[in-house]
Amino acid sequence: MIRNLSILIAVIFSSQILYAQNKKQVQVYKIDSDIKIDGKLHEPEWKLAPNATDFIQYSPYNGVEPTENTTVSFLYDDAALYVGAFLQDSNPESIATNLSKRDNYDLADYFGVLIDPYNDASTVYGFYVTAAGVQVDVKSTTYYDYQWNAVWESAVSQDESGWYVEMRIPYSALRFSRSNTHEWGLNIERVLQRKREKNTWNFIDINISGDNKQAGLLTGIEGVKPPTRLAVIPYASAYYQNKSGDNSYSLKGGMDVKYGINESFTLDMMLIPDFGQVRSDNNVLNLGPYETYYGENREFFKEGVELFNRADLFYSRRIGAMPIDAGEVEDIADEKGSKVIENPATTQLINATKISGKTKTGMHVGMLNAVSQHTHAIIQDTVTGEKHNITTQLLTNYNVSVIEKSLKDNSFITLINTNLYRPDNGYVANVTGSQVRYEIDKEYAISGVAAVSQKYDDTNPFGHKYWVDVSRIKGQFRFSLYHLTENPNFDPNDMGYLQRPDERSQRASLHYAKREPFWKLLNWYNDLYIYYNTMYDFNKFVSHQINYSTRITTRNYTSIGLNINAKPLRGYDYHEPRVAGAKFHNASWQNSGFWVSTDYRKTLALDISGGGWTGNQFDQSGFWFEFSPRVRLWNRFLTVYSFNSDNDFNSIGYVAHNDAEDTIVFGRRNYRMIEQSVNMDYIFNPKASLSLYLRHYWSRVGYKDFWKLQNDGSLQPHSEYTELEDINYNAFSVDLAYTWQFAPGSEMSIVWKNNINMSSDVIVKSFRENMNQTFNDPGQNSLSIRILYYLDYMNVKNALL
Repeated sequence: MIRNLSILIAVIFSSQILYAQNKKQVQVYKIDSDIKIDGKLHEPEWKLAPNATDFIQYSPYNGVEPTENTTVSFLYDDAALYVGAFLQDSNPESIATNLSKRDNYDLADYFGVLIDPYNDASTVYGFYVTAAGVQVDVKSTTYYDYQWNAVWESAVSQDESGWYVEMRIPYSALRFSRSNTHEWGLNIERVLQRKREKNTWNFIDINISGDNKQAGLLTGIEGVKPPTRLAVIPYASAYYQNKSGDNSYSLKGGMDVKYGINESFTLDMMLIPDFGQVRSDNNVLNLGPYETYYGENREFFKEGVELFNRADLFYSRRIGAMPIDAGEVEDIADEKGSKVIENPATTQLINATKISGKTKTGMHVGMLNAVSQHTHAIIQDTVTGEKHNITTQLLTNYNVSVIEKSLKDNSFITLINTNLYRPDNGYVANVTGSQVRYEIDKEYAISGVAAVSQKYDDTNPFGHKYWVDVSRIKGQFRFSLYHLTENPNFDPNDMGYLQRPDERSQRASLHYAKREPFWKLLNWYNDLYIYYNTMYDFNKFVSHQINYSTRITTRNYTSIGLNINAKPLRGYDYHEPRVAGAKFHNASWQNSGFWVSTDYRKTLALDISGGGWTGNQFDQSGFWFEFSPRVRLWNRFLTVYSFNSDNDFNSIGYVAHNDAEDTIVFGRRNYRMIEQSVNMDYIFNPKASLSLYLRHYWSRVGYKDFWKLQNDGSLQPHSEYTELEDINYNAFSVDLAYTWQFAPGSEMSIVWKNNINMSSDVIVKSFRENMNQTFNDPGQNSLSIRILYYLDYMNVKNALL
């Protein structure tokens, strides 16, 4: 046993040294005949092309020879790059062929190539196909963008020796500069799910941060010119809606345009956008002082936006969001003795445009611009029946501009600006920032952001923020030191999302990981974080916190995690009172939690987590629990049920502010939340699927005592306060969607959506009674069908010649 272990250690060590010192190369072979993309590799050209072989394990045994052989060849012509792969398998009956939706591996065996046309590790294009024939494409920068989509071809086949992959990647799917010869960065991946084994062609040391910079080379491409990139995607959609018993019908049409301005830059434009089929938000009850953050579900604002996320200044949900004065319509109607007939929940975009690209010198440039039209609510006089328009938002222009220079080893420097402009009233909000990352000897990294904000109004306030982070990014032991400063006037929220300015934060972190298998474990990760936070004024202490977490994965692929957190000192919350200058002397606390996740490859898998907390003042406590089984059947059906419960006892929070008496009211409350969801996917084939997402969220808040907040942050009983502040809130949503990709880049989708949101000041304790009340609300139903068709200029041109 010891001798075998010693041999294994020696093999791993020697393999890592060998592969770390070599950057592999493979040459592509020029063809002038047609290649049929059928996954067969029957054409003689595949036998003439040089092979990429001798893969190496990425995991679980980093640096060891793989258990199965892989052979890959590359061909090219004037229009596309071709990839042919033979993935040998000694047990072909066990090849995982789970079907899934596009851009989802879903535990199938898969193969992929990662291409870096500028060979600088800053932007890598990944093209993957699973053993079931499902396409996955991704753009890798500082993170993996699976919302990036390209139009390319692939096919797979299987026999008694293994399985085969054939790809055709048109040059329009890549971005590269004009040159007579090209040398592209290249790596190749293969995953065998039954062994949880991932292999790469060029060795990637998992103890070095950054996979893109550990790639090999694809050589021999000559005489290839960037093609004309022009695609027009017209769409048409039809809607039926039923809201509170009223029916309505609508037809919409528009067009997306993708145009290659030159070999490096691309214009994406939406003309009359339509987001009616976007998945519903997971609405929640918000008791805090900050607005709820919702993720982006609109594809245009998810795809290819990595540049616009620099310096954390841009929150895409601001574009097309709820009109800024929509919340005042009810009050205006009440004052005028009217009722609200229509109050749009979102602003309608007129258009949205993205321009992005990268020069051969490594300069990235991006611009995003969107315009929303005037938005009006309609109220009707209850006596005369006369209708009036109320403007809830003026025409608004949103703009984000970015320029970034790529440096060696995943380093970069960025300048970004966001600007919101309403020409009718001259309102302008402008934020400019810079982000820098610089690696030193591939072992240390220095990162930082600096930004200033300004609103061009009567007050003309300037605000600023900056943060800096110094980290060790290599090895089993890593650390980082971080500092953040935001002054009180820093406000990026016209186009960004910031919960609270007026902050200084310090953080020190230690990280220790065993990424290779040992003992009975596959890996082990440990993280320790220490925080010390104040307001911008160092004398205003906010909190001190210590967090520790550990997680392991066993050899049967069960993952287990544990976290312990403590806030050992009482601090002050300057935001919960929601009045400038006020503060709340909150409690110290401690909590701990756990989570367990079993092997998703099994027919039945389970995620479970839970924990609890106690406060050292106010007799506070709480616990949470989540239970989520998942069932996979027939390699094409997956259902995931999730039950989540959160319970707080004697929690303390803001209730109201009496301006006349200058009194801030806090309350002691019990809070309970139960959330249940069901997510089901049935995959007919790699191009057609049916998905159901059903969610019910129920939270209730019962108040026990009310207090006045004192100037020193303490609380005094407020027996005179008799308002009923209890809350019983329900959010129910259903999204049922059928999608069919009937041609490359073209799609038909049919979507049924049902949404109910209701709130009451009467708490319902019975689950059945609460559900009955919820379903008595008619809510809003919609049924829609949408068809979009992808027209590529080069395909049309070739068809006409």
